[in-house]
This record gives sequence, structure tokens and C-alpha cells, in this order.
Amino acid sequence: MSKKEDFSAASLDKISELPQDSFQGTIDEFHSLLNNTLQGYHDRKLRINEFKLRFLELYDSESVSLLEKSILIAIHMGVKTFHLHTNIYHFSRAVFEAESFIELSLKGCRYLHTNIYHLPCAVFEAESFIQLSLMGCGLDHDKAIMFKHLKVLKLFDVYIAETTFQRIISSCPLIEDMELVECEGLRSINVNDLKNLHRFYFVYYDVRESWIEWGVTNLESITICSCTNWFQLHRLKEFPNLKYLSLTKVNLSGISLYHFMWYFPSLENLKFSNCYGFEEIDIMSDSIQYISLKGINKSIKARIDAPKILSFEFSGSIPPTLSFAKTYTMSKSDIRLDLDDASSLLWLKLSEMLTRLSYHDQKLRINAFELRFPELDYESVSLLEKWIPILIHMGIKELHLDIRRDTNGETKYWEPRIRMAKRFEGVSLNVFDDDLFEWRPLNETSLRKCALPDDGFDHEVRFQLKWKEAEP
Repeated sequence: MSKKEDFSAASLDKISELPQDSFQGTIDEFHSLLNNTLQGYHDRKLRINEFKLRFLELYDSESVSLLEKSILIAIHMGVKTFHLHTNIYHFSRAVFEAESFIELSLKGCRYLHTNIYHLPCAVFEAESFIQLSLMGCGLDHDKAIMFKHLKVLKLFDVYIAETTFQRIISSCPLIEDMELVECEGLRSINVNDLKNLHRFYFVYYDVRESWIEWGVTNLESITICSCTNWFQLHRLKEFPNLKYLSLTKVNLSGISLYHFMWYFPSLENLKFSNCYGFEEIDIMSDSIQYISLKGINKSIKARIDAPKILSFEFSGSIPPTLSFAKTYTMSKSDIRLDLDDASSLLWLKLSEMLTRLSYHDQKLRINAFELRFPELDYESVSLLEKWIPILIHMGIKELHLDIRRDTNGETKYWEPRIRMAKRFEGVSLNVFDDDLFEWRPLNETSLRKCALPDDGFDHEVRFQLKWKEAEP
């Protein structure tokens, strides 16, 4: 809560009027304000639907005791949504026995952020839960699971025994939304029994093997992020309702990408980021609208037959070889090229790719940071000088150059060539300010003189170009 404003308990009429970002007073003042507000609700026999509280540091026992009293008051007033983000190492049993809760979110449940706090057995007995969100704790009990109404399960940095997870799955058939982020203890994830599951989000950075088994056909959104070389979509089946698929750092070597889209006849948004194990992919779909291939650092071929495609994104150090079945009315393409080896072949491949996309609104960002490490590569700079006006003449609507400049004034290599384009109208230069953490504009005089801060440090520089519309 970071709003700096004066207020008193007497001025509060609603719990929602409490500052949303941070309270600037002492902990005692906050507890007094909170308790007075809750007591006011209690005296007027009003109910509280949502109770959300965040304490980043709460170590002394007196503050913990005061907080627990406030929590108990809120629970007795029939709170339905309870969110608590704090570092206290235990919670009152009443938190898990509150019959009014339909949504419970506990984050940072660790003592001094070192030891895992294992939630008590009572947490599994709350039949009223519709949403359960836990962060930084442990679930490893063998008790019966009573979440028969649970629809949303979100676990972040949670240690959960595999047997406990499977009991949750088998006991909560209504789950529609599941997020598993860095959950230690899970090696095999079987969601075959979740017939209502619509969204699955999985992130796990580990070197050991895990499997996801699919038996659900109603999924509409899948996000998977894993950096290991063993991860595969085990027993891939058809998902007739899937509309969104995002794979990050996933090994695709075990999947036939020639028939890949057959599994997803309704897919609209496809994202590959830093995936590996493939050299070719066929994207043939009557439903796909958005395609994103990012972190591609090897030569790949992509054949696209997608009559409804609206947007194509690419980032990497080697432009892909693209082929389109026909000319589409794509609204935009966004290309980011990281120049670590700006050879003539690379520019030819980029030109070929842009030619394939030339009938679309194009945005091109060239990251030329690596052209000066360990020292400026003048041959690559010369090639970049040659290709900038060519790229502009190809109809690119927006071109960004991200470079670094030292006291030698390397920006002089870019600006003159940019101005040679016939439709060129102007250029703006921005320098990234590390202290303010934002882009700071420089005027055109500074650009012509390369008058950047001469402080002995490298500076991130961004050009933004403007030019006239192409003549019909």
C-alpha cells in the first residue's frame, strides 16, 4: 500500500477504502485502524465478502497475535474470499475450518523464508472452497480431501507429495483452472480425471524427469515451461477445443511437427519460445490467428497454410525460411533479430523472410548490441549500413535499432544511411537511463553530433524512424 494520504478510522465507511498499496503508519496504528473498521462492520451486522492483507515482514509474536485476532474477527463475519500474503510461520486452525470460505489464498508461508511450513490437515476438510491458491508451503498429508466444490487450484513454489496431488485430482472433479509453478515433489502429473479442466499452466525448472498425461479433451488453454531436455508432451492426444498453446523451453524432438496441428483443430494462438529438438514445422490450420516463434537460434523451416492468420512474430539470431501457401490479409508481423553474426548470408535470409511478409504491416527490431564485443565489428557495421535503406524500401512500417555506444561515437555509422531512404521523414533517438530505468529522448541536434552522455559507460540506444506513406 503506497498511497500517502491522511485518514482516520472514523472516516472509513467501507473496508475497500483502506489504501490499496501500502500503509505508511506503524504496525500498531494499522492494527488499530483494521480492528476499528472490522468492529464497525460487526456492530452494524454487516458481512465482508473479501479480506485481502499483505505483510512483507512480520516476525515479532505480538504483531502476529494482533493479526490473528483481526483474522478471526473477519472469519466470524462470514468472509468468502480470504487472501493473506505474509511470512508468519503458522496459521490459526480457524483459517482452515471457516465454513464461509469459497476462495483461500496463502502466500509466503515460511518462517524466515527458509523452512517449509506444512499446512495442517484441517486445510483438506474445507468443503466450501471454490478456489485454493498457495505459495511457499507444503502439502503432504494422507487425509481425505473434501474440496468437492473446488474449481480453481493454483500452487506456487509448493512442496506437494505426488500421492497428495493425485488424491486432490481424484477428489476434485470440478477443477476448471490449474496452475503449477515450481512445485517440488511432482514427477508424474495425470489429469485424466479432470473432465472439466479448461486451463492448464505448468512451469517447472528442474533437471529430473517429469511426465504429463493427458486424457482431457475440453482443455482450451495450455501453457508449459520447462528447461530440461527430456520434457515431452507424453501421449499427445487430440484437443478439439484448445484455442491457446504456449510452449517455452520444451523439447519437441519426440513430436511429429508435420502433423502437429492435427491435434489442435480449433487452435487460434500458437507460441513457441526457446523450444528445441526440431528443424521443420508445418502450421496448417483453418483456425490459427496468431503465430509466435521466439528464441530461435538455429535455421528452421516453417510452412504456413493459415487463411485466418492475423499476426506473425519471430525473434532469434537466424531468420527462418518461411513459405506461405497463399497471400493472406495478415494485419501485422513483428520481427526481432539479434545480431551476433551479421554476415551477408544472414541479411539475405532476413530479406527473403521480409519479402514473404512484405504485404503486411511490418515491425522490425535489430539488436546490434553484440557488434561491438569485444570490439566493434566494422565489417558487420558496413553490412548493416548497406541493408538499412534496403529494409526501409521493402515497406517496413516500423524499424528499431537497439545498439550500444561508447565514447568513440559508434552511432555515426547508422544515422547517415538511414536518411538515404526516399520516404524518410525523421528519426528520434532514445537513450536508456539506468538510474531512472526508462528511455530518455534526445533531440535531433544531439543525434547528429552523437552527443550522448560521455561518462565512460556503455549506453543502450534506440532509434525510431518515421517516413511517408508509400505512393500507390
